[in-house]
Amino acid sequence: MTNLAQPFLMGKWANPAFTNQFRQALQNLPPATLAKRLISVLQVDVVDALKNLDVPVLYLRATKDRPIPEQMSWDFATELEQ
Repeated sequence: MTNLAQPFLMGKWANPAFTNQFRQALQNLPPATLAKRLISVLQVDVVDALKNLDVPVLYLRATKDRPIPEQMSWDFATELEQ
């Protein structure tokens, strides 16, 4: 699994040392736990709550983020401006 997932996550920055660390981390994590975490992340939507904040919001996005498409940051910024 790590041989397939790691290049997707790291792209051209993939390297054997990180692949080994990634593999070790996944071996210590039950598959059901990983699945639940991923599902939770996909279900989170706090845009309405963020609109009610009375303080500035800083959104950091990696410029080469492979799992999260750039379009998602556009949607996020557009929603907050409304």
